[in-house]
Amino acid sequence: SPLQNLKLAVERCHLNVVGSLFGAYASGLSTLTEDEKQIGAIVIDMGGGTTSVAVFLEGHLVHADVVPLGGSMVTSDIARTLAAPLSAAERAKTLYGAALGEMEGGTDMVTLAQMGEEGEDSMLRVPRSMLTRIIQARLEEIFNAVQTRLRASGYDVAAGRRAVLTGGACQLAGTRELAARILNKQVRIGRPGVFPGLAASAAGPDYATAIGILTAGATMPPEILNPDLANVPAAKEG
Repeated sequence: SPLQNLKLAVERCHLNVVGSLFGAYASGLSTLTEDEKQIGAIVIDMGGGTTSVAVFLEGHLVHADVVPLGGSMVTSDIARTLAAPLSAAERAKTLYGAALGEMEGGTDMVTLAQMGEEGEDSMLRVPRSMLTRIIQARLEEIFNAVQTRLRASGYDVAAGRRAVLTGGACQLAGTRELAARILNKQVRIGRPGVFPGLAASAAGPDYATAIGILTAGATMPPEILNPDLANVPAAKEG
């Protein structure tokens, strides 16, 4: 249903959808090296609503899965626990958040607005360590869910010890270290390779899927993106 809604939105802009790609697979196309694709690597694409997993081995995608948890849940946890608006929670997470207690600033204080209140007097001041504990708890849940699904699939060992984090939600300080602890793998942050014509600001992990889709569209044969085209007879020259 979400995919059909997305296609409908595109078609209303007078465009046609000729194919679709799994998000984490597209992220892998833009972030993995050829050696990682061949020897084995796990791409963990941390989006807002979901965390997608793609396993590459011998140059191909061999497994895909989705954990229904993402960065927006971290924001919701902060907002719910501290009674802050979602916008204030997102700002606090982005500016002051960390995924590990070792990353937080000791006795530093973070100021958040309160829901339905205005003025400086209503602002809530909390230790930065509290913010970190809220974030860490949710990220631990996400990585534990990823590990559980990988073990159930059998690819936790088969794909080797390389894991690549990408997506907007992986950019918090300490996320890579936390993932390495829980998954027991060598983890790096995956950033898309250089794509001619794009601004330097598009070089972050949050652009990995979009650039992967562009790469696929520019390099893959049309019949791979849309198998229906393989059954269309070639036009005769006249």
